[in-house]
Amino acid sequence: MKKLYFIRHGLSEMNVKGLIAGRTESPLTEEGKLQARHAGKQAKKLGIDYIVSSPMSRAHETAKIIAKEIGYPLDKIHLNSLFIERDFGELEGKVWSPDLDIDGFADVEAQDTLIERAGLALNFLESSSK
Repeated sequence: MKKLYFIRHGLSEMNVKGLIAGRTESPLTEEGKLQARHAGKQAKKLGIDYIVSSPMSRAHETAKIIAKEIGYPLDKIHLNSLFIERDFGELEGKVWSPDLDIDGFADVEAQDTLIERAGLALNFLESSSK
C-alpha cells in the first residue's frame, strides 16, 4: 500500500515577520533550512520514492534539502503548480491575524477553487502512483 506524506516548507522570512505570503516568494530562513534537514533525517525511515513540490522557491528548496538527506535525486523532484499556496491577492504582505475573514476579499482565491485544485492534486497523485 502506498503512503502519502505531506511536509510543509520550512520557516520563511515572511513567516518570521508574521506576514501573509501566499504566492509571494519568501526565502527560507536558516531555521527553515534546519527544519527541512531535520524533516529529511526523519523521512529516511519512510521509504519515500517520489517527491512532488510546489514550484514556489521555499517549497522547492525544502524538497531539495529533504531529497539530499534521503538520497533522492534532485532532478527527479516533480514540480507541480497544483500544490502552490493559496493566492491571497491584496492580503499578501499584510500582517496575518487569526480573525481575518480571508474569504471576504474579492481577489483571494475562493475556497471552492482551492478545494477543486486540491482534488485535482489528489487525482494527480493517484495517477502517478507506481
